Amino acid sequence: MADSAARRFYDERVYGEYFSIQETQRVADRFPVIADLLKQGHRDGWRRVLDVGPENPSVPRFLSSRLGVPVTRYHCIDVSSKSVTLLASAGFPALQIDVSVETLPFPDGHFDLVFMTEVIEHLFDPDHALLEIHRVLAAGGVLVVTTPNLASWANRILLLVGRQPMMTETSTALSFGWGTARQGRRPVGHLRLYVRRALVEMLVHYGFRVEHLRGLPYGPNLPRDFPALHLLDRIFASSPDLSGGLLVIASKLPQEAGTANTAP
Repeated sequence: MADSAARRFYDERVYGEYFSIQETQRVADRFPVIADLLKQGHRDGWRRVLDVGPENPSVPRFLSSRLGVPVTRYHCIDVSSKSVTLLASAGFPALQIDVSVETLPFPDGHFDLVFMTEVIEHLFDPDHALLEIHRVLAAGGVLVVTTPNLASWANRILLLVGRQPMMTETSTALSFGWGTARQGRRPVGHLRLYVRRALVEMLVHYGFRVEHLRGLPYGPNLPRDFPALHLLDRIFASSPDLSGGLLVIASKLPQEAGTANTAP
């Protein structure tokens, strides 16, 4: 198990100095949507599932139950040792791995479903991660990705008035660019942000076919004191070009059918 700057950043700062990682947390609204979309697919069941960066057991518990996957076949990897300890204590097979730089310790075609929700934006090398996920997915296997949308309605407004876009970070200490009221906001390690087109192009490049694409709302990430913003958020969530977040469900193409399966 190689050491990495990412391991130290998440263990010592994000889940050390900045935030306390919780054993349980509210399951975000996107996960019932994801589970229902997957169940609508013509699948008799999932043999093995891999969850990349679930942080704590709440979402794996929900998804394994909703999809009918035994805990022993729902594998988790996370860059944080604290997360891995919580996941393992809940019964999930869990390993500490930095998917941005390390090879996944699984054979080719081992999984038929991989979750990478709110993770790709944290990766120094998302190309490596997608290559490894493609390798460990069986042909026809499914990858679920969610990530913030750089071109969201809110970010377009913020850029017009000279503010830092939401979900972007300028520092490993504080989130600058929001004005004095937001100076105390701590970063969580966002490195890469995508617009709809970029995310789709990247997945296609690494041998995936996009089966479903939709927008997601910001939801709790918006200030609670402004209900009009939440109304706008729900309206714009219907458009992946303007929504707060992006959800993609993609399937793995056979190697010979992919447009590319090596790093550019």
